[in-house]
Amino acid sequence: MNQLARRRAGKVARESVTLDRLSGGRLILGAGPGSVPEEFTAFGEPGDLRERATRLDESLQVLTGMWRSEPATSGESTSPSPA
Repeated sequence: MNQLARRRAGKVARESVTLDRLSGGRLILGAGPGSVPEEFTAFGEPGDLRERATRLDESLQVLTGMWRSEPATSGESTSPSPA
């Protein structure tokens, strides 16, 4: 499962489109907020599940917009973490 809350949505969009094309359209992307807070706090990121879920939602909006070649329409800014 991809921890999209910790990854740059643009990078994930490019990688997933490539994999989808290479697999003949069979890509299924699993994304989640992560289950272990220490996976985030070890890198100085917040471990709170609500905050991770919010970041995940924002990243999914950006990701789906990029797949459709649309600009992100979220009113909030997403501050992605280094991959």
